[in-house]
Amino acid sequence: MNNRIQTSFKDIMLLSKCQLLIARKKWETFLFLGFSLFFMNSCAVGNLSSTLVEKDYVPYQRLLPVYVGEKLDLSVLEEEVYDAHFKGKFNSFRDADLRKQIEESLVRNLADKKTIVAQSSKIFESNQPIAYEDFLERLDHYEIDGILVVNLDDYWRTSTNTYSDETSIILNDEDPNAKFYCYLVDRESLKPVWMARSEVNGVMGGNQALTSKLARKVAKDLRDNGLVAPR
Repeated sequence: MNNRIQTSFKDIMLLSKCQLLIARKKWETFLFLGFSLFFMNSCAVGNLSSTLVEKDYVPYQRLLPVYVGEKLDLSVLEEEVYDAHFKGKFNSFRDADLRKQIEESLVRNLADKKTIVAQSSKIFESNQPIAYEDFLERLDHYEIDGILVVNLDDYWRTSTNTYSDETSIILNDEDPNAKFYCYLVDRESLKPVWMARSEVNGVMGGNQALTSKLARKVAKDLRDNGLVAPR
């Protein structure tokens, strides 16, 4: 009788120990995945180098971000350049998601009481070939004094593997990377007063991580150079 009680007690203790080990393993796995997902969705690294073309200016108060998804070397936003690189493209349906992410990221990082950041997706019809004269008229209607052109020059992905010795979990994914050229174009002269090049590398965080990092870099540089009012 006593032997059976002792055997049952040992079985119970062994079972409890196994359950604790399983629970610990599950908790470690949960923590590993949780921290990995948080890190992947929020992390991006990048750099930005800029050039001031004009130094005689006052801070711009009403900016309009305009996204262009093809290579562009912008020296003046005249009609010929607009028709070749902007018309039917800056508001295209194909780039709608990325354009929205860029605009919203710039609004979060630039807009305040002293700086208004309009969204082209709310001013211009989607997927319509807006004429050059109409484009300028709408800028004037909303009193835009600076056009912030964001040009995607290159986009690529790099493979990554994340491995944990404790959980034996291997996460395979691809990191998004992008190179942007940005131009702050004066509405009156239609020439850039500021130009910047930025390369951003995400950590499996998708395009949102890239656009957020880019927007923070752009906002800081514009403020540091006095092109928009400090917060």
